[in-house]
Amino acid sequence: MIDATALHKDHFGTSADLIVRAPGRINLIGDHTDYCGLPVLPMAVGQAVQVAASRGDGGQLAAVSSLDGQSIGRDSSADPGWAKYVRAIFDEVRHLAPSVSVRLAIDGDLPSTGGLSSSSALSVGCLFAIAELWSLDLDAAAIIDLALAAERKAAIAGGAMDQTVIALARPGHALRIDFDPPSHRHVPMPPGFTWVAGYSGQKAPKGDSAADAYNSFVLASRAAARMLGDHLGIDAGSPPLLSRVTSAPREAVEGLPTVTVADAADITGGEDLGLDHGRRLDLATSAAHVLSEADRVAEAEEALGAADIVEMGRLMDESHMSLKRYGSSTPNLDRLVAAARGAGATGARVTGAGFGGWAIALAPPVATSAVCDAMESACGGPTFIATPEGGAQWSLRAE
Repeated sequence: MIDATALHKDHFGTSADLIVRAPGRINLIGDHTDYCGLPVLPMAVGQAVQVAASRGDGGQLAAVSSLDGQSIGRDSSADPGWAKYVRAIFDEVRHLAPSVSVRLAIDGDLPSTGGLSSSSALSVGCLFAIAELWSLDLDAAAIIDLALAAERKAAIAGGAMDQTVIALARPGHALRIDFDPPSHRHVPMPPGFTWVAGYSGQKAPKGDSAADAYNSFVLASRAAARMLGDHLGIDAGSPPLLSRVTSAPREAVEGLPTVTVADAADITGGEDLGLDHGRRLDLATSAAHVLSEADRVAEAEEALGAADIVEMGRLMDESHMSLKRYGSSTPNLDRLVAAARGAGATGARVTGAGFGGWAIALAPPVATSAVCDAMESACGGPTFIATPEGGAQWSLRAE
């Protein structure tokens, strides 16, 4: 049972002042597009991180998590993995309000195995708590920006999909998010669309084991954008974004080279993102996936609007094959997808960054039970039925 308030009382000896619930998410389609300035189509889920919070003193941060029973305070030398996100959030807030101090107790039922955005749920949840406790003038857009900045310092050069859907999701809806220029709209989920999430058995947290793989995709996309921009005679931005070069002809995309990280850093005029300079990046495959995936997001939104479960499934299958060529799927994720399709799902794919983590399947009601069983048998589970829920809630005060 989730009970961050009891954890707060037990650890700090005082009651929490408020509670925040920040949901995880599944991404229906549009992976590895957000950091390229291109659209995504996620939804929030019922599984969430819960943060019980109270004001501290002395400008200090103190936090404890039920995930591992560990706590953090002044000394950061022995911090557990989750602590780097909490410290990064606290540092961002201290730039705005130097006198802030806070005690945080963290609990939840959102798996932290990669693919469901547990790190962003933690970041957004902590930010909502601190902002409410200290009456900081931070709207949802400011929360999203601060969370993204903190996570980039703590882990990877990611995009803003996760923070945005966690902050802005609406029950019963997916969220179409565009980044260049920024906009979003809520997309109603049709009746009869059942989403099943299944775990691959492979942990892939972006802030840990999957960080280098993820950042290599980011750097490849930037180098591809710069080269395509040069081909078109346009400025792809700083950092370069594939959203600026969507008019590039197919032959230009297919003709992109494979380069080293050192070459890519030179091409972009930017940083190497901490990657080994000899690592090789396939720019053609990177650009081909991202540009085609962005098109699938638009088509998927239309499929939801038309309640076309067959077309939505086809797009998911197409997306998974693209992600497999891209290199973010794994044999276990492929097994999950194949098992779901064999059990009657209309489509299935990796969700999130990949490299492990979770896959999702779209099942008609008659096949839901069989799809759950098949995905659990494929890799040992767990599985759950994901329903579209609302975003972070911070007004629920502890009694």
